[in-house]
Amino acid sequence: MVQEQQAFAAVDDTVSASLPFRFRFAVNTADVTPDTGFVAHATEDETNDFSAEESLLSAVTSLKFQLLPRLSIGNCCSNFHVLLADLLASGCGAAPQNTFHCMQENEDPTLKICCGWWKDCKEEKRLEIERRTNNATKT
Repeated sequence: MVQEQQAFAAVDDTVSASLPFRFRFAVNTADVTPDTGFVAHATEDETNDFSAEESLLSAVTSLKFQLLPRLSIGNCCSNFHVLLADLLASGCGAAPQNTFHCMQENEDPTLKICCGWWKDCKEEKRLEIERRTNNATKT
């Protein structure tokens, strides 16, 4: 997700201007294991130098950060995001009400996140992007 967000944020202003609204991303830049919930895998990388305490503090900070909004959009391939959705549905968030949307449920196939176990999703997404690209170049 971190890589996808960075790639989207790097898109030039021409593409961003064509969207119905501007995205503002709030990120935890102090996250010691971004884009993964697997601390053991992150610690195998010798460039990562953090303690178990720093890892726990990072996880709790990320959880607290993600319990703040009224609207949450999640990657429900992630067990963390499923837990987050459950916590928010149970009223554990800061907002009086929260709407949680899993990107796997997006009707637009180009915006869907494809879980590894959904075999047809990536191909459907690729075909739709290709179809839209072809239609855009014809006009």
